[in-house]
Amino acid sequence: MQTFGAFLVTLLAASGELASAMPSSMQQPRGSTPPTGGVQVKVRPRTATTYKHPALAMAKAIKKFNATMPAHIAAIVEKHNAAVANLAGRATSGSAVTTPETYDEAYITNIAVGTPPQTLPMDFDTGSSDLWVFSSETPTSSVNGQTLYEITKSTTAKQMTGATWQISYGDGSSSSGNVYTDVVTIGNISVTSQAVESATTVSSEFTSDSQSSGLVGLAMSSLNTVSPTAQKTFFDNAKSQLGSALFTADLKHDVAGTYTFGAIDSTAYTGTIAYANLYNVSTSYSGYWTFQSTGYTVGNGTTTTTATASTATTSSGSGKKNNQEAAQQGDAAQQGDAAQGGGPGGFFKRVRSLFSGHQEEVRAPEPKNRKHIGARDAEEEEVSDFQKRATTTTITGIADTGTTLLMLPDAVVTDYYSQVTGAEDSTQEGGWVFPCSTTPPDFSFAVGSGSFTVPGSYINWTPVDTTNTTCYGGMQSDSSIGLSIFGDIALKAGYVVFDGAEGRVGWAQKTLTT
Repeated sequence: MQTFGAFLVTLLAASGELASAMPSSMQQPRGSTPPTGGVQVKVRPRTATTYKHPALAMAKAIKKFNATMPAHIAAIVEKHNAAVANLAGRATSGSAVTTPETYDEAYITNIAVGTPPQTLPMDFDTGSSDLWVFSSETPTSSVNGQTLYEITKSTTAKQMTGATWQISYGDGSSSSGNVYTDVVTIGNISVTSQAVESATTVSSEFTSDSQSSGLVGLAMSSLNTVSPTAQKTFFDNAKSQLGSALFTADLKHDVAGTYTFGAIDSTAYTGTIAYANLYNVSTSYSGYWTFQSTGYTVGNGTTTTTATASTATTSSGSGKKNNQEAAQQGDAAQQGDAAQGGGPGGFFKRVRSLFSGHQEEVRAPEPKNRKHIGARDAEEEEVSDFQKRATTTTITGIADTGTTLLMLPDAVVTDYYSQVTGAEDSTQEGGWVFPCSTTPPDFSFAVGSGSFTVPGSYINWTPVDTTNTTCYGGMQSDSSIGLSIFGDIALKAGYVVFDGAEGRVGWAQKTLTT
């Protein structure tokens, strides 16, 4: 077991469906140079093998946060499911089907569970706090090629008597099951008594993703749904083994990326890291990697739009909670979640009720530490130029590796697409679309005293069909959820620090893959 060291986990950057033949070896790949004391987990990327309408990414986010699914989105999901069934029949009869790729929909890495270790491909999710898996207890009707955690084959698996877990979704479905403790290893860091949640019921959304065996939740432990006692996340349990209580996400476009736990890799980014403190409109916000952006620009121009009520400027919370406390347990904040629905959904129901009933403005606390690593005068001038061009719009959202899209307030999204030739908010396609030949402008947003840019090429996300004529935007409205989500479209454009010790989120630019 590594002590007081950073370890590096290399992710699979998958387009839609993910690799079926995941390597069992946890060895460091050749040619890699992890931070001092780090170790890399070998993975490989793979493109999509089945067509998935891009609006399903919107549906997934809405469902994840227990929001009401708009009828036109639900219709697209139903149509997609029927089309998939039809394609399966055609494949059986020998017909060949050409399908477009779904770009960077999810990022997967291997973890090891049990003794002897069983390798499972998992989705790292900073928007939830449960480590749950497809297992030998999962009904065969809910298994679609996933690698299973074979409980009886692990000599260290122990069932937690009376413990259960359940994550409820906005469409009435849920994932739930029993709870065990077992050895979980990521990289070369092992937690000997990690809560491993075995699925006995699985939402169809997860069944359809044959390449992922479950989720590793990396939000705060206060959001964990295990009852009667919430359990700690892997990150919280591993903190004592890390040099620093932080982890970073270095997701990339269409190629392998990395997570680093315990250290910042100074070679992975350019310029400076801009930090924003974790933000709380109520004690409930301690559960997420929530931060405030205080301005944005579209391309090189200025904008005049003001954000809608989906930002956190209309909350009754004090916003004064200490940042370190916000990054720790906050278990008391989760009391009453059972009545609202477990997991992220119950939290967001409370947030939406806050937004609808109060109008006083709450300001984020001043950052404790405005230091930027390797700051240079030219970069400070660039930030100043951004501040001159940017709006003063406040956008409150969470950094969520488990959501694909960049989901922002209606007014911000409308302002952005007003500058994209041919863009329209399409009911038929379930969101903003535009000609694939269009080059959208960059989108920049403020982070602390700095700024961060998402290239327009990333917002030109994926075609809506096989003709490659109309593309679905990587930026969409958050109106169905009520809180902005900085998902993979934004995250893969930078190097992102999730700092549990200081209670903050950091963003830095990096050399991008095309």
